[in-house]
Amino acid sequence: MENEIVKAVEANKPQATDQVSEKQNIGNRIGTTIKEIVTILFWVYVPIKLFIFDIDQFLLITFLPTFAWTLNFKFVILILIIACLWVFTSSKQIFYWLSYILFYPVILFFWKIPFFILKQKSWILALAIINAIISFLKSLRKEHKIEQLWKEAQSTGLFQLAGRELKALINRKYNTTEIETLICWLEKLAIAIEKHELK
Repeated sequence: MENEIVKAVEANKPQATDQVSEKQNIGNRIGTTIKEIVTILFWVYVPIKLFIFDIDQFLLITFLPTFAWTLNFKFVILILIIACLWVFTSSKQIFYWLSYILFYPVILFFWKIPFFILKQKSWILALAIINAIISFLKSLRKEHKIEQLWKEAQSTGLFQLAGRELKALINRKYNTTEIETLICWLEKLAIAIEKHELK
């Protein structure tokens, strides 16, 4: 009788450990998914907030206008959220999460994307992505050069903004330095057009 009970207990042990490991796997997947969502939201929010417009103000005024006053306390609210997380988790986890969120672009471009490409075992995909990256970097250089020429033209005072174009002002007689400045800028423009194959 005792042998049967011992056998029954031993037979149930692997199932119990399998259930525990399955629950841990589900918990790890949920934690990873939450971490990815928070990280992606952070890296979408920051560039929009810095370079486009005040997205948190827009969202609060549009959807919850009665809570618009909380915008004055967003730093305090952020500190409170981090403090609450710190209470319920360890310092190592907080440091790991913050490091992961802050260095996510590096992790994405130098770990996740290369790992995904290697996992696919497709040279065509790898070459297509490398080509896309090179094209993107070339277009960034081209856009930077165009922006630089645009600012230089505006700083001369010889051009006027006309929609998305700049037009040279020919409403008065130019002195020699202005003519030399205009010719120098046009030469730089010609070199940029030739170099970057602009039209």
